[in-house]
Amino acid sequence: MDHFNEESLYKYFEKTIKSESVEIIQEIEKELVVMREKALKNVSDELEKSKEINLEAKKKLLYQKHQKNLSDLKHKYDLELMRIRNGLVNELINELKKKLIEYTKTDEYVSKMSDIIEKYRSDIDYIEISKTDSLNKKIKDIKIQTNDEIIGGVNIVLKKSSFQIDTTFNSKIEDAKKWFHQNSKLFVVEK
Repeated sequence: MDHFNEESLYKYFEKTIKSESVEIIQEIEKELVVMREKALKNVSDELEKSKEINLEAKKKLLYQKHQKNLSDLKHKYDLELMRIRNGLVNELINELKKKLIEYTKTDEYVSKMSDIIEKYRSDIDYIEISKTDSLNKKIKDIKIQTNDEIIGGVNIVLKKSSFQIDTTFNSKIEDAKKWFHQNSKLFVVEK
């Protein structure tokens, strides 16, 4: 090695550079593999998170749609139940009205209403009664006002106060109707 000529020196450096560069390239390739694996893992993790977020969002949206559909269906059935219930109540009331009108033609009715009128006779200003009521023919000395809306019974208006004694079947039916709606345990939404 005492004689180094330029060519041998060149070959020596070339050999050293090649061996060093091979090692450096191998190190860089290892680092690239590690960096690539990290990058792939990061991308995979991000995709997994994104997928979970999208699934949760879709699941939440489906749940909300399902709840709305259930609510709409319940509302529809509640309205139908209310319609049927009101139809049955109206049918019942119409039948009751017919029977009450028939009852107003009986002696028992005339006797009961006459007893009520007699109880307040001295304080009565006038009574309201149906045009077709049998009492019209029985009452002679009390002022009578006819009211086509009254089915039966009497509404007694007193002289000294604005106090009224309402024994009309209409008020009894309305009271029964209110009681039924409050106690029937058929709680439904209003339209």
